[in-house]
Amino acid sequence: EIDTKIAYFQDPDFNLPIPNPTAYSSLTTAVYAKITSVYGCIATSKIDLEVVPSPNIDTSKLNPINCDDDFDGKVNIDFNLVTSQIVNQSDYFNVQYYLSSSDAQNGNTSTLPTNWSYGAPTTVYVRVDSKGANCTPAFGEIHFDFKPRTSLVSNSITQPVCDSDLNGSETYDFKSALSLLSTSPTLSSSIFKTELEAQKNTNPISNPTVKDGEIYYLRVSDGINCANIAAIKIEMKSSRKSEILVDQTICP
Repeated sequence: EIDTKIAYFQDPDFNLPIPNPTAYSSLTTAVYAKITSVYGCIATSKIDLEVVPSPNIDTSKLNPINCDDDFDGKVNIDFNLVTSQIVNQSDYFNVQYYLSSSDAQNGNTSTLPTNWSYGAPTTVYVRVDSKGANCTPAFGEIHFDFKPRTSLVSNSITQPVCDSDLNGSETYDFKSALSLLSTSPTLSSSIFKTELEAQKNTNPISNPTVKDGEIYYLRVSDGINCANIAAIKIEMKSSRKSEILVDQTICP
């Protein structure tokens, strides 16, 4: 009201005035207001001040180059995990993700879902707002992309295997084929019966007994790039029984 005076104090006993209320610096605390009307009536009020962190974002803390681990052509992203990496004290903020810079700037409702996936290089725009405070938002960009797969000389080879006991099968160590697939000295592999199992990395087998014409799938990695898959076709090789060489008795 007209001629009503408001004075602010740091203590509930109104002994410590705040000389400049328009430029008061404080941590989270309480201040006290004394309101005096033109008629000399006095009312008091407690004001709780809560200091919250300003919106912040640092997208450099996130590695946005990811592997398509299951070979389905896309990468799944959990934005809750992303938020925890790029925003300090993220519980204080509303963090939203957009495919449009203008939508992010305007705070539109066309946000991406928490669980999202991309199938091509994609730029995502981030907006960070304070919860319950009128602070200036922070903005950032994340450039999601695919990490390359382990380089292979060939994704399909035929491997001869010697049938030493002529029974039509042989135990084969697939590690011997790695040098035919890549020159990487750090190449590791897992063996699978089907290509789908290799893609999903399920039901690996070890040192199988192989037969002629069978195809096995190796999921290989050089430890730096993403996994790749190579098909190995087994070609059994058998020795032939000679009709010319016969048993001979040799005198001592």
